[in-house]
Amino acid sequence: MKGAFVTDARSIASLATVRSLGSRGIFVASGESFRYNYSFYSRYARRRVLYSEPTVQPEAFLGDLRREIASGRYGTVLSFRDDVNVLISRNREEIGRHVRLCLAPTEALLTARDKGKTVLAAAAAGVPTPKTFFPEETPIRDIARRLDFPVLVKPRVSSGARGIEHATDPSDLMEKYDKVKRIYGEPIVQEFIDHSREHLSACFLFNHASRLRASFVYQELRQYPVNGGPATFAVSVKNPDVVRLGTELLEGLGWKGVAHIDFLVDPRDNRPKLLEINPRFWMSLPLAVFCGVDFPYLLYEIALSGDVEPVTDYRAGRFYRWLLPADILWFLGARKSWRNLRTFLSPGGDHTCYAVLSKRDPLPALGFLLQSIYFLSSRSRRQFILNRGWP
Repeated sequence: MKGAFVTDARSIASLATVRSLGSRGIFVASGESFRYNYSFYSRYARRRVLYSEPTVQPEAFLGDLRREIASGRYGTVLSFRDDVNVLISRNREEIGRHVRLCLAPTEALLTARDKGKTVLAAAAAGVPTPKTFFPEETPIRDIARRLDFPVLVKPRVSSGARGIEHATDPSDLMEKYDKVKRIYGEPIVQEFIDHSREHLSACFLFNHASRLRASFVYQELRQYPVNGGPATFAVSVKNPDVVRLGTELLEGLGWKGVAHIDFLVDPRDNRPKLLEINPRFWMSLPLAVFCGVDFPYLLYEIALSGDVEPVTDYRAGRFYRWLLPADILWFLGARKSWRNLRTFLSPGGDHTCYAVLSKRDPLPALGFLLQSIYFLSSRSRRQFILNRGWP
């Protein structure tokens, strides 16, 4: 059985993948640009590889990756960051000499990364989105006169709610627009939909022929930052509507591999509205595996064997918790109430899985502590972790 090279060991999704494949007896190598991270401490990581940082030295990273996979021990490479996915996709011919990939085309990845292009693709597929304005087409002062406030100013390319600003009136919009544009380039302006109603995340896997092979939906119950960010507590649910909408959108893009789509249910018309596509594995991946949709293994099988039988049924009503540190940060930032305290302190029991904590694989908790120290020791890394959107 060929092994898997799993990149981005800093990621919770990467850790979930190492655990998924390793627990099935598959040889798993975990790679990252720094030593102290979640996945290097997993019992299922049979090999640990240090490579060049992809965002700083992309060519050096590709060289490191090529040298590793040229050993012949790997059947595929699984990656978890947008920039790494794009690098691999752009170099798929050369990488494909050594391993098999199931990864979306580069243009599809770039469309999904760009929130503006995503809105246009959704419109073409008939998928509803919040009302969106493009300042490069219409001057921002004209947009301000046409809006019902509050609104969101969003970077076209960012992740984890980074860079999103909340504007409450025209003058505030001008200030926030200038701020986001200065840091991230030309943003989009989008109507605000209340996050407290129903935030649904739909997860997908497509085969080489862009046919759906797995789907999964969960509701985000708590997030950090409190008003919008990665889920710190979530529950698996069934929702055929968002599966259908996401499938139609991704089919139109010729998708291959995994993707994650955020929807908000608009309280004004009770319809799900698409927020963004994450063209990669998602942070709450442990919940899908826990509920019976083992996306990492299914992707591994598609890459090596060509296809799998569709998996769309799973256990609903199961919970996911990212306790360290995100759910703690949620509690510290949320409105203090007895209800919040009671839910925060409630034990998870057998129906709850955790992002990092595991009785079968406990040492990644130590990896969390060391990784936290590593990130907090640098001002730039600390800002990247903590600056996640409007407060």
